[in-house]
Amino acid sequence: MNFNSNFKYNTHGPLAALLIGSAWLLAGCSGEPGNADIEKALTVNAAQGNVQMEQLSKGSSQAFMPQVHAARKLGCKPDTSAAFVCDVELDLTPPRGVRTRTNASLRFVQGSDGWAVAR
Repeated sequence: MNFNSNFKYNTHGPLAALLIGSAWLLAGCSGEPGNADIEKALTVNAAQGNVQMEQLSKGSSQAFMPQVHAARKLGCKPDTSAAFVCDVELDLTPPRGVRTRTNASLRFVQGSDGWAVAR
C-alpha cells in the first residue's frame, strides 16, 4: 500500500475534535478520583455510618454522629487497577468532639456507582 507523502492531517476539523475529546474523556474515566469524587464518597460513607449509629443508639443525640464538613485531595497514588490511596485534608467533627482539620490516607475504590471509601 502506497501512501501519498503529501497527505496532510486536518487537526482542526470536527473528526479531530471528536477523537481528541473522546481520548480526554476516557483518560478522565480511568484516572484517580477528583476532589468532588472524594467529598461525595466521604459524605456517603459518613451517612451510612450515621444510619448504623442511629439504629444502635435508638435516636440519641447527634453528638455521637461524625460530621464531614469538607475534604480536600492532597494527592493520590494507584493501589490497584480500580483503587487509589489518597492523602486527604479533612474538616470534620468527630463523635462528641470539636471541629478540626486533619490529614488522612484513605483508600478509594471505583465501582458502578462511582468512588467509594474502602477499608
